[in-house]
Amino acid sequence: MTDINWESIRAYNSERLSEARMQLHSAVQWLARIERSYGQTPESRNSMLQWHDDGKISTQPLESGLGLELRLPDLIMQFTENGTPSRHEIDLEERSPAHVEAWMLIELLHRGVDRSKFSKELPYDVSTLMSGDGVEFSPDEHEQELDEFADLFRNAAAVLARVRIHRNGATRPVRFRPQDMSIEMPTGPANGTETSSVTVGFALGDTGTSEPFFYISRNTGGTQASPEARLRISEIPSAAADKAVKEFFMQAEERA
Repeated sequence: MTDINWESIRAYNSERLSEARMQLHSAVQWLARIERSYGQTPESRNSMLQWHDDGKISTQPLESGLGLELRLPDLIMQFTENGTPSRHEIDLEERSPAHVEAWMLIELLHRGVDRSKFSKELPYDVSTLMSGDGVEFSPDEHEQELDEFADLFRNAAAVLARVRIHRNGATRPVRFRPQDMSIEMPTGPANGTETSSVTVGFALGDTGTSEPFFYISRNTGGTQASPEARLRISEIPSAAADKAVKEFFMQAEERA
């Protein structure tokens, strides 16, 4: 892998990062819901989003050229039409999830989109995230941490783009989901009969680790196991970050 332009790793406060992660994860679920409701392919209906290095998270193109994007660190959300942002954006500052839902339904109505297809149901548990009208988003208060997340996503996207494995002439795509960014690499024979694989990725944190981390996990029978190896951001030396992460992911290349 060639060197990447690694964004500097800043000091962090685990409690504030956890709060900011809650804000971001809660906001991104609205993109996942739109994707799942109006996605054009089975993959997109499984909440496969897109990361953009200018600090945006977006849906895949949806029905009738519709899309939805979320900008970091401001947490400003807006629909797009054939890739062009609409003029009616919503700044999530001091907005509740219930307010976001109402805005979203109004925007769908204005565009003549069938709102009966919209569903808040997701294929994973979101009960611990923000919901209802009793809590409000506060991106202004967490601007530094949300800006750090954007830098970390840029770092992760650059690293993962360099650990893609070519098998059968195909490049393994980088997947961006509400919970992580990853690549799945087959570990079986390269003859179309792979039954196991390794996932290498980056997550902002989980119930086991409060800080962001790179990870490696094994998959069997279509199920991804918990990470068996983690490289926490605090363990990456700023002066040699590129080298440290590349060495970590070389383990995944060897396993694959």
